[in-house]
Amino acid sequence: MKIFLQSRVLRPASAAKSGTMMAASENLAYGYNARSELVSAASDTDANYNYAYAFDHIGNRATEAVAGTENAYATNSLNQYTEICSAEPNQQTAEPSNQPSSLQFSYDADGNATQVQRLPRERGLSNTTPRTDQSAGRTLRRERLLR
Repeated sequence: MKIFLQSRVLRPASAAKSGTMMAASENLAYGYNARSELVSAASDTDANYNYAYAFDHIGNRATEAVAGTENAYATNSLNQYTEICSAEPNQQTAEPSNQPSSLQFSYDADGNATQVQRLPRERGLSNTTPRTDQSAGRTLRRERLLR
């Protein structure tokens, strides 16, 4: 059973999960900024349910932290995400890795995403996903190429 408590502007402020199907009850808390953007979510029992978000002055996501992994977002002048850079923590030190991976996005003249390229931590590997859009910006075919 989930019970949501809402703030004055009707956004979830907290949730309580309990019931016979659950091993233990759990309380979730949500935080918002002045523009009602979700900036945090946390559980009182699950350490992996820990989220934090930051936004730029017009509402684009600038950074996120999800269960110890930090991601930074870059946008272009059209507010399209051009890169998401991830710095997963080092398992021994819990510090961010010095070899982040990233996703890079390319767009056509109409603003449709045409390519997503993953740049992994390992040197010499590239993972590219071209997108073929035929009508109304819908993805009709995806190909995965390893170079």
